[in-house]
Amino acid sequence: MRAFKVPFFITTAIVLLIIVANHFLDGRFWNGWQIEPSIFEGCFCEHNYMERFIRQPMNTWSNVAFLFSGVIILYQTANRKHENNNYLKRQKIISVGYGILLCILFCGSFLFHASLTTFFGITDMIGTYGIPLFIAMIAISRILVYKNILTEKHAAIACIIITYMIGFALAVHWIIFINMIITFAGLLLLAAATSFYLLTRKDLKFDKRLFYGNTIMLLLACLLWIIDHNNIICDPDSVIQGHSFWHVLNGIVAYYMFQLFYTEQTT
Repeated sequence: MRAFKVPFFITTAIVLLIIVANHFLDGRFWNGWQIEPSIFEGCFCEHNYMERFIRQPMNTWSNVAFLFSGVIILYQTANRKHENNNYLKRQKIISVGYGILLCILFCGSFLFHASLTTFFGITDMIGTYGIPLFIAMIAISRILVYKNILTEKHAAIACIIITYMIGFALAVHWIIFINMIITFAGLLLLAAATSFYLLTRKDLKFDKRLFYGNTIMLLLACLLWIIDHNNIICDPDSVIQGHSFWHVLNGIVAYYMFQLFYTEQTT
């Protein structure tokens, strides 16, 4: 329980600071920032309150799920004693890199939906691409260790460097794969395929319930994203927004998919 209590208080403290800032600021804070063009095309159901500091309230605050997950992972890593029973526990640098990336995603997506600006839209995409890519790279780096291509230490470092570099390159369009939706879907499939490969190895044992449960939750999140993006069910002024549930569900999936690798046992 303590593993969640301290991160909860840290997250709450950050949220309270933002609430105070929101009380004193309004939409003029974003004057001079370029508005993301897709906003005017109605890519989100929620109404844009341009006069406010936080212009899409529900789509903004729902990103706290990413912050909470990131803080939990960082806190657990800092307080976990050195263990040798699996790859992730031996290579703590991976947990640190993943926890930080979740916090980057929180900052990017929170500020994007608060400001609706192009700059923070790019920051948002660094984390959006980075999280599924990181999951895939954990699995790939583990495979490279099993194939004796890399040592565990080198594989862990490569996992972080490659994830951050490619995530950034995709976000700023240095690497372009057709469009955002197809690129993101491709990264999700890569994460699923590489993780599933590890689950099928006879010399390894994982808690497969985490994989299948997360897959179902992710599919539900994708369905809600599609409904919101295409305004299939849409009430712009409602506190219930499909895109906000996309954030919350993905925050949960990002945490528990990472926990899947902590369950690894050699048989």
